[in-house]
Amino acid sequence: MGSGRVAGGIWTAETGVVLGWFAKTGELDMGTYNFNCPKCGRTLAADQTAAGTMLQCPQCQETFHAPVPMATLPSPAGTSVNAPLAVWSLVLGILSFTCFSILTAIPAVICGHQAQSKIKASGGTLSGAGMALAGLILGYIAIGLAIFIIPLEAAIAIPSFMKSRQDSRQAACVNNLRLIDHAKQQLATVTPNMPNSHVPTMAELQPFLRGQPLVCHEGGTYSVNAITSNPTCSKSGPPYLHALPKDAF
Repeated sequence: MGSGRVAGGIWTAETGVVLGWFAKTGELDMGTYNFNCPKCGRTLAADQTAAGTMLQCPQCQETFHAPVPMATLPSPAGTSVNAPLAVWSLVLGILSFTCFSILTAIPAVICGHQAQSKIKASGGTLSGAGMALAGLILGYIAIGLAIFIIPLEAAIAIPSFMKSRQDSRQAACVNNLRLIDHAKQQLATVTPNMPNSHVPTMAELQPFLRGQPLVCHEGGTYSVNAITSNPTCSKSGPPYLHALPKDAF
C-alpha cells in the first residue's frame, strides 16, 4: 500500500484520490461523502471512489479503511405517502360522529384544510386528498349538527334542571315544616295546661329542634301558628307549594 501527504489531505496509491477534511465553510464537492476518524473523531471527507481503501487521518496519522457510504436509493417514480394531517382529519371527523361531537369536528376541519394545502404544494409527493376531503365533510356536518342539537338539548335540559332544583327545595322546606310541627307537639306534651290556641315562639321550640337550622331556600319565612294548626311557609302557594300535605293548595 502506498499513501502520502498532499496539500489539504492524504493521497492513496490504490485509488489515486485525495482524502481531505472540511474547510471552515463546511462545503463539500459533489461526489464526496464525510465520515469521522475512528481515533480522534475528526470529520473528514473523501471521494466516493475511496470507499474501502486504506486512508490516513491528517490530524492524528491513524491509518484505517475508509467506510463505505450508504447508498441513497431514489424513490420509485410516481410513489407518494399519505399526508399525516389528512389521516388526522379523517380520524377526527369520524370521532366527531361517535362521541366527541364539536370537540373533534373543529380540529378535523382545520387538519383537513391544512392537509389539502400541503398536498397541493408537495408536487405529488404527498397523497391523501380524499381522506382530507372526507374529514372536512364529516367535520362540517358534525359542526352543523352541533349548532342545531346543542341549543335543543339546552332548551330541554335547563327547564328540567330548574324543576329538579325547585322540587329539591320544596322537599327541604316541607321537611322543615314537619320538624316545627313535631316540636310543637312535644312542647304541648310537656306543658299540659297550654291552651290549643297558644302560638309558640321559635325560642320555645328551639329545645325540641336540637339546633337544626330551618331555612327556606326560596326565601320564604315560617309561621309557627297555634298548637292545633300546622306551621306554614310564606311560599306555600304556586309554584312553590311549600306546605304540609293537608294544607297544600
